[in-house]
Order: sequence, then structure tokens, then C-alpha cells
Amino acid sequence: MDSKLFYQLIKKQRGKLNRFIDELQVGESSLKGDNNILEGWKTHFANLAKESDPMNFDQDYFELVDYEYLQIIQICLAAYKHEEVTTAEFEKALHNLNRNKSADIFGITAECLLFRGEKLDSTLLQVINASFQPCYISNNLKTVKTNNKETFAEDTWSMNNKAMPIVTKTSHIGIQRNTTDSAGSTIKENLKKARRSLYSLMHTGLHGENGLDPLSAISMLQTFIFPIMFYGLEILLPTGKNLELISKQYKRIIKQIISLPVNVADPAIYVISGLLPAEAVIHKKALILFGSIWRAGYTSTEWKIAERQLGFKCIKSNSWFIAIKAIFLKYEIGAVCNKITPDGTCLMCKKNEETMNHFLLICEELQCIRKPLILEIISIGSMLFARQVDSTFDISTIIVNPYFYCTQLNSEALISDIDTKLEPLCRSLCYKLHARRYQLLDLTKKPRIIK
Repeated sequence: MDSKLFYQLIKKQRGKLNRFIDELQVGESSLKGDNNILEGWKTHFANLAKESDPMNFDQDYFELVDYEYLQIIQICLAAYKHEEVTTAEFEKALHNLNRNKSADIFGITAECLLFRGEKLDSTLLQVINASFQPCYISNNLKTVKTNNKETFAEDTWSMNNKAMPIVTKTSHIGIQRNTTDSAGSTIKENLKKARRSLYSLMHTGLHGENGLDPLSAISMLQTFIFPIMFYGLEILLPTGKNLELISKQYKRIIKQIISLPVNVADPAIYVISGLLPAEAVIHKKALILFGSIWRAGYTSTEWKIAERQLGFKCIKSNSWFIAIKAIFLKYEIGAVCNKITPDGTCLMCKKNEETMNHFLLICEELQCIRKPLILEIISIGSMLFARQVDSTFDISTIIVNPYFYCTQLNSEALISDIDTKLEPLCRSLCYKLHARRYQLLDLTKKPRIIK
């Protein structure tokens, strides 16, 4: 221990009134002088760190709780009845192992178990049943041990008379477990696998220019590449540099496949491809996983863990369920957890449900903003579309997307007229209605963050 730093911290804790402290009472001792007072603080803090029975605690009640705890453990152990694993179940489990996989650090593969002998059968069954009987899997059955910040020289494990290696990173069901950054290690491995899969599909036309059409290429990405890239990230929920890394590679692949320039804006990538941002993909997978836990019911172990975590953990906790809670708050879907159906009534007129058509065309509180622009949009829209084809058009569709009917009419002159006459009016209407709604509801605008 650094004695100098220790005394500096104690002196700092005494604050600005240290010159007025001339006597310190520690236990039954009365200490005077700076050096004696510092020694007294050292003794006081050392006593706080020691385990001791509080004098004012009800010892009888403490012994009663301890006795009840032991009784509960004994009752549970007596009620539990172990059903031994049969040979048929053992054979079925072995045949479900994946073949042609790489060996572990001891050179053991799945084929070693598939082509075993009878002696090994009985040994493995004994080990499995011995592990299941106390409801505990011994750490000696693991192939590696991860070093969690501290290393103890006397804590050495062996397997087959060989010392088990102590590693800082290992893989479990495809997720990299790292003592420092599990999310970063998993993302790097996922990106390696995703690149290999992408290269293996190049001969099918998945290479951007002169390849498959964009719709088919994006479909193949969603089927074969992105599931590998985002595997396991709904558990780790990366943030900061890790999220930036996978987002960068995600956008790079999309640009290459649909032949977009390198410097194209991020919103354009997602609008053209119809894909979600990387962060939204991870959050969607996490919400799906949480939904599976929630729908499992209160009898499931996962549901009970979720209930306990959400009830006891604070918002600053590193718990996965607290991170899910933050996602719910971010996307304003907290009502799902509370099983409350939100009221969709318009907050301005309080008459009808606030749908898109109600907001654009019906709400009476916005009529003063809407009326002159709607009349002008109808007049210009009727003139433009009437020259092309005799048909009816939806006014709300034209307001949201003035180019919606251009795919049917296929007229460059019509597109040019919409650019100069109709689209500015529609954009102005949407903006003014939005600004008026903020004004009526007294909503504060969120500050824009420019990166």
C-alpha cells in the first residue's frame, strides 16, 4: 500500500477544518497531534474493513434466519430426484453434434466422440450423471479457463493430467468472451465471417456493378450476410467505438453492392436500400429477444430474472435488462412494458384519432394553415395530372410523395413540372403543419447535433 497516498486521502477527507481538529476519539483512545490523529484515522478505516458482528443487531433473529436458510436448502435437496441420463439419450445427443468442425486446444473434435469405444461410453455417462445429480457443472469439465483480471498462482486446474491454459479470450456459442471487451472481439470475428461469406457469393453476381439487380442483391445480403454480421450483438449491445466500427462496415458493404459513391450521405444509403441503420438492426434483434422472454410467462426462469433485474437495478446499472429499458425509452415504447394502451386521440382537436390523413387534411385546429396551400395543391395537381391520364388521385398520397404516380405515367415533362410547381408546395404544407402542431402543443424542439 502507498502510505503517502493513504495519508493524503485521509487529510483530504478532513476538509478545510483540519487545522481546528486537535483531538480524535477512536474507540477508547483519545489521540492528539497531527501524526497521532492520522494514525487514528488509519486504525478507524482498518476497523471498518474488518468483518465484525454489529453490537445493536438482534443476534437471535440473525441465527433464526440462518437456520431457516439451511432448512430450505436441505428441503430442496431432499425433494430433488435426479433422473439419470440413459444410453439412448446419450447417443441422440452425440449424433446431434456438428461435424467437420475445428478441434479444441487439446485436439479433440466431434468425430472423436462419434467414433468412441464402449469404455468411453460408460465413463462419459458416469461423468454426466455425476454432474447432473448435484445440479452443478464442475469447472473441471471446461476446456479453458478465462482470466478475470486477477491470477492466483495456487489456482491451477488440470484435465487429463494436463494443466488447463488460462486465456483472456474464448468463444462460447459463437460469442467471444473477453476479459476486457467482449463486444469488440465479437464484432471483429463477425466481420471476418461476413467478408468470407460475401466473397463466396461473388460468383452468383453479388458484386455491385454488372451483377444482380439491387433488389435481389439486398435480399441476399439480408439472408446470408447480415445475420452473420450481427450475430450475438443483441446480447452484448455494443456502444461507442464498437458500434461505430460495425456501422462503418455495414454502410460500406451496402454502398459496394448497390454501386453508390463512397461519399454519399448516410440517409441516402438507407432510403435507397430500404434497410435500417446498424444500431436499429441490433436494437430490433434485442427487442425481439426481450419479447420472447416476456411472452414466456411468469413461470419461466428468464421471466423471473427479467422481473428481478428491472425491479432492483438502477438506470446506471450494466444489466442487459436495464439496457433494454433504455431502448424502450429511446423509441418511446415504454407503454408495452406497462401493458398500457396509449391514447391515439388527436391532442389538438380531441375529436378523432391522429392518423396521417387526420393531420394533413382533417384536423380543425390546423385549418387556417392548411386551407390556402391545399387549394393551391389541388389546383396545380389537377392541371398536371389531368393532361396525362383520366383517373382519380389520392390527395394525401400526393402531399406525402408528389412523385408517386410518375412511375405509372412515365413522363419526364411531368417530373420536371412537379419539381418546380408541386413539390415545393407539398413540402411547405408539411413543414407549416408540423410547426403549428409544435406551437399548439407547446413542445420544445430537440437541439440538432452536428457530428
